[in-house]
Amino acid sequence: VLLTRLISGNLTEPEDVLVDVPEAMWDYVRYLIARARALPHMPFHTARQEVTAAVLRLRLLRNREAAHQIRFLMQEAEEQGDEHLLLTYGVRLGNHLRAIRDLERLLPAVMVPR
Repeated sequence: VLLTRLISGNLTEPEDVLVDVPEAMWDYVRYLIARARALPHMPFHTARQEVTAAVLRLRLLRNREAAHQIRFLMQEAEEQGDEHLLLTYGVRLGNHLRAIRDLERLLPAVMVPR
């Protein structure tokens, strides 16, 4: 939600994201906003790059974890001799590996130089 609003330029106040976030997450979002306000000021374009990089790192982490889990599932399917399941997991693994490759290529382009 935050990334979408930052990219579209549709974010004037951080609390604006509460409209698009489930109510169960409001306390956590407010906590994150308070922590962000305690950080040193940075230009908007730098903040946008930081948020974009953080989202990409999270996606990269999720894809790596999924690929790791699928490898274990593939090993089980192989041990059970289930060729159909092995093929299905192989396709899923390939999708995650492609996503990992793409994210690893993209991430350096959005990283803020330090």
